[in-house]
Amino acid sequence: MGSEGKVKVVKLTEEKAIELGAELIGELTIFTISALLIAAEYSRQSMKSQAKEEAQNEKISSLRSELDTLKSQIISQEKKLEKIQQQKAEKLSK
Repeated sequence: MGSEGKVKVVKLTEEKAIELGAELIGELTIFTISALLIAAEYSRQSMKSQAKEEAQNEKISSLRSELDTLKSQIISQEKKLEKIQQQKAEKLSK
């Protein structure tokens, strides 16, 4: 396995420790802000996608309603046409 030995740790000067601490805090700040921006953008895109989907569903619903109305009109007109054709046939047969 690995060799066991003492690891020599160099003491930091107060100035070097402050510098490393400040660098660490800066890196963490940038990382946190980046993570928050990514989360906010994901949320924004998700809401935008959901709104688009809802708009499409409303359009589909509207089109289905219009289609049902048109089907009813066609049925009504077919019945009227059939009635007119029957009346015409009755007049011709007299």
